[in-house]
Amino acid sequence: MIRQGFFSTPFAQFENLSNNKFLVVHHTLVEKSEMLDLSLLHRVDRTGDFFSFTYEQVSEATKVIASKMLSAGLTNQKLVPILMTNSFDLILSVLSLWRTGAVPVPLNVHLLKNELENKINFLNAECTICENNFADYFPTIKKFVTSNTFSGNKLIPNDFKDSGTAVLLFTSGTSGKPKAVPLSYKNLSAAFKTGDSIFKFSKKDSWYLNLPLYHIGGFSILVRAILAGSKVILPESNEFTTLKRNLKILKPTLISLVPTQLKRICEDPTQPNKELRAALIGGGFAADAMLSTASNLGWKIYKVYGSTETSAFITILTPGDFVCKPKSIGKPLNQVEIQIFDARKNVLHQNEIGEIGVKAFSVFKEYFSNTADTSSAFYNGFYLTGDFGYYDTDGYLYLENRRTDLIVSGGENLSPIEIEKVLLQFQNVDEACVFGIPDNKWGEIVVAAVVTKDKRKIDLSALKIFLKRHLPAFKIPKKYFQVEELPKSAIGKIKRSEVKKQFIIFASSHTSQ
Repeated sequence: MIRQGFFSTPFAQFENLSNNKFLVVHHTLVEKSEMLDLSLLHRVDRTGDFFSFTYEQVSEATKVIASKMLSAGLTNQKLVPILMTNSFDLILSVLSLWRTGAVPVPLNVHLLKNELENKINFLNAECTICENNFADYFPTIKKFVTSNTFSGNKLIPNDFKDSGTAVLLFTSGTSGKPKAVPLSYKNLSAAFKTGDSIFKFSKKDSWYLNLPLYHIGGFSILVRAILAGSKVILPESNEFTTLKRNLKILKPTLISLVPTQLKRICEDPTQPNKELRAALIGGGFAADAMLSTASNLGWKIYKVYGSTETSAFITILTPGDFVCKPKSIGKPLNQVEIQIFDARKNVLHQNEIGEIGVKAFSVFKEYFSNTADTSSAFYNGFYLTGDFGYYDTDGYLYLENRRTDLIVSGGENLSPIEIEKVLLQFQNVDEACVFGIPDNKWGEIVVAAVVTKDKRKIDLSALKIFLKRHLPAFKIPKKYFQVEELPKSAIGKIKRSEVKKQFIIFASSHTSQ
C-alpha cells in the first residue's frame, strides 16, 4: 500500500496492485457503459450479478479513454463537468481525466436543467461528459464521446502535482449563490491520512458506494479505496432493498450512510454483515435514539463531521465514545486543529459557543472564481465553517447549528435563500422565510413562512404547481405557514430563528398545511 505521496507518481497504485480487485460493478451498469470497450468483458471475472475489475484492467481502460480525451483537448487543468448518475462510466471518466491533467466536475443530476446550465456557464466549460439522458440538454456545448474517431496514441502527461486541482465540487452556500470548491491532490491525500489514522484502511477492505459521487461523502470513498488499494462496490441502485440484499452477497467492510438511510435500517431491523467493521454517519443530525437502535442491531457507528471544504470528515465519534457522549460529533482527527471563535475572532474556552474554525492540510485553498466568499471564509489560517459549536471539558466537540441557516434534508444541503427567491416570484407573495424543522425520515424538512401583499389567504395549490416548475422536488417546502408579518431586526433583517419558533408554537396548537 502507498501511504506517502501517492499522487506524485501517476497511477502507481494501479501498477503495484495489478491483479487486486478494484471495482465490483453490477452488470447493468457495465452493460450500458459508453466508455468501456465491451469486447474486453471476457477477461473480467463475474460472480452472479457483479463484474470484478482489477486495478490493471481499470488502468488499461482509462489509458485508452484518456488518450481520446487528450485528442479532444481535455487536459491542462481544464474543468470538465460530468452529468452522470453513480455509474461505472462516471468513475472511468474521473480516473481518465486525472490521467490527462483535466479536472472532473461531477454535477448533481437531480438539479433542474437551468440550474445545471448556470453551473456549466459559471465554470466557462468548453466540453462536458454526460449520459444519454442529458445529451440534448446543452446543444451549444461540446460533448466528449468515446466513439468519436480521436487518435488513441497520445502520451498521458499528468504528473499529479500536489498543488494541482484533482476535483471541483459544488456546495450550497448561505448566500444562496452556489460555491465551487477546488480540492487538490494534496487535500485528498491529507484527508485520507487523517482518516487512516483511525480506521487503518487496507487492501482487504471493501467500500460499499451508495452516496453520490458529486458529494464529498461519495467522492472521498473512491479516493480512500485507491490510496488503500481496496475495493469499491458499485450497486445498481441506492434503494434500501438493494443495500439489504448486497450486504449479504458482497460482504463490504466499510460503508458511509446519511441519517435517512440509517433510519430505514432501524425501521426494517437490518443487521450488518459480520465483515462490516465501520459505518460512517454524516450528512446531518442523526437522532441519538436511532444511533442507539442501529448500535443494538450490531452496526459499528462512527459519527463524523466535515464538509466539502475540508475534503471529508475532520472529527469522529467512535462507538465507544458514543456511549458517554452521544450528542457530540467527537474529537478532531490527527493533524486537524479546531478552534471556536466569537464574533470578534477571539478564541473561546470550553462550553462557550462560537463559530467552528478548522486548520488542516485537507482544507481547500479558495472558492473557484469567488474572491469575496474566499476572503470571508478564512481567518488567521483557519477555515471558518459557518457552523457553531463548543468544546466540553473533556475536549469533545458539539454542533449547535449546522451552517447557521442551511437545511440538511436526506443528506442534501439546501439553501433557504435560493428557495425564498423563487417563492417571492409567485403572484402576491410579499415576504418569505424558509427554514428546516426536524423530521424522523429526512433529518429535516423544508418549511416556508409567507406574507402576502394583500393579506389574503394564499392559493397553496397554485403555489405548489408554480414551485414544481422552478425547483427540483427535494427543494420544495413540505409545509407552509402564512403570517401577517415576519419578525425583523433593527436593520430589517428577518429573524429566521424567531420565525421557526413561531411555526413550532403554531404547529403545536393547529394542524399545519
